[in-house]
Order: sequence, then C-alpha cells, then structure tokens
Amino acid sequence: MKVIGLCGKPKAGKNAVAKIAAELVPGTVILNFSEPIVAECAKLLSADGSAPVTPEMIEADKEHYRPFLQWYGFDHVRRQDPEHWVRKIEERLDHAEVTGAPLAVVCGVRALNEWVMVVRRSGVVYQVIRGVEEWTPALDHACENQRIPVNGVIKNFGCLGELRKRVEPVVRRVMEAKKPSAFPAVSVTAFHARCQKSRRCVEAFPVMKTLLCCLSAVSLLALSGCSATQEAELDSWLQSPATQQEIGTLENFAFQLLNTYLETHVLATGPGGTPNFAAAETAVIPAVRAKYGLTLAQATYVVRQAEASIKSQP
Repeated sequence: MKVIGLCGKPKAGKNAVAKIAAELVPGTVILNFSEPIVAECAKLLSADGSAPVTPEMIEADKEHYRPFLQWYGFDHVRRQDPEHWVRKIEERLDHAEVTGAPLAVVCGVRALNEWVMVVRRSGVVYQVIRGVEEWTPALDHACENQRIPVNGVIKNFGCLGELRKRVEPVVRRVMEAKKPSAFPAVSVTAFHARCQKSRRCVEAFPVMKTLLCCLSAVSLLALSGCSATQEAELDSWLQSPATQQEIGTLENFAFQLLNTYLETHVLATGPGGTPNFAAAETAVIPAVRAKYGLTLAQATYVVRQAEASIKSQP
C-alpha cells in the first residue's frame, strides 16, 4: 500500500487534495489526524450530559471549535503522550493495508513523529498551500507552525480543475514508483536538532516566550471589548432568570477548563511563573461558547469570573 501524507495550514485544501486522490485511485482510504481529536473532544464536551456535542457538529463548525481542538490535541494529550495520535492513525493504516487498500492519504501531518510514521511506511509528504492565507488566531498556535521535511508542494491557487491537474502527476508518481521515493536530503536526527536549537532560542529569552503567548490572544481580546449595546445585552442576559439558574454551571465548566489548561499548556506561565490567563482565554472562551451557545461577550464574562475564582485561591 502506498502512503501520501499531507501537511499545510487550516483551509489550505488538504481534504480537497485527498478527495481528488481517492477519485484517481479507487479504493483509496482517507485518514485525518483531526478525526480522533474531534471524537475525543466531542465526548469531553458532552461529559456533563447537559448538551450533547457530536463529531458532526464540530466538523460543521470547525473554526468555532478549532482553538479547543488545538489545545486538547496538541497541548494536553500530546504533551502527556507524544505518540498517542500516531498510534491512532497507525491502527487505521494497518487495517487499510490488511483490507487491500492501494493508497492511503493521511491529512494533517504536522509533527516530526507524524512525518516519521509516513516515512517508515515508505510514504511521501506534500505540503498544500493556498494563494491567499486569511489570518486567524488559530494560525499562531504551535501545532500550525511545526516544521517538517516535505517531498514537494501542491499549490491550491485556482479552481478544483486546476488543483486536480496538480494532484494527478503526484498521485501517478507515487503509484508507479517501485521503490520508496527520494526524501529531502536531511536526516531525522539533523532536522530534530535544528528544531531543538530554535526551541532553545525561545526558552532563552522569556520576553519572546511571553510575546508568543500574547500574540495569539490579541485578536480575541480585541473582540472582547464590549460596545454600549453589547454591555446592555450582557446586563439583560445576566439578570434573566434562566441565566441565574445556569451561571454556576457555566462558571464551573470554565473553571475546570482553565485549571486544566494552566496545568498542562506548554506556554501557560508568564514571567516569574505567573499564570498566563491571556493565553488560556484563546482556548477556553471558544470552548465555553461552543458548549453552551453563548455570545463572545457572555463567554468572556463567564471565563473571567472563573479566572477571578482561581486568582482568589491561596
């Protein structure tokens, strides 16, 4: 079985490339590193039984849930077990090979150990890029800025017809190759050493580390400034009987997420070891909004109430 790994920023067109490959090679299996993350996050968000969240709901509004997915998949689970998601995908690759699939396309290859998994199966990794990249806070997250070797670039600059013309020769070369394709002239050891050097540069200068945290929060914090109308709407919401009944549940949910984030996030502490609540907000506010269908102002209020509770603890 041949294997093609696809990396690239969110909305670059990785899934579109995978679908084209599946059309070109009948029986192709498409896998995505985000699938097990979405499944586990759906269970987590539905744990209290109040408002079930399904994987389909997350996929339908992925941009809304993306900060929470990034935190859970990369900062929380991967920090405890770097091979967790690799094992999930390898199990599916093994099953695909046993069932006779001629080609497997793995979307969302980001980390070095994920790249190694593809290489170990004599696969290739291509980066998918778009002509114009719309910036969002999610693009600043560490998981979207991993550097891995690639065999080539697939440019998604036009319509699907043009993209297909660029994908066809890639798929043809992979399927016709009798030997593993030539990989970029860089060993895994050398590439990992280069990544470690870059990481040490950031750790050596606390101001750089703090800046990386704050930059991802800039857009969210700018949006959280309430206008007079929004303040009135927020006051009305807080005074409603329904809100009075559920505010404790909302703040408790936010409190638990904030505590988990601050305990596990690699950049969760600021200068002097103080909790970096600005970084935590970028993940927790979207999760609270997604879980309970709140507006940005409402979710921000709930999360900051939970922050106040944490700060008041001895």
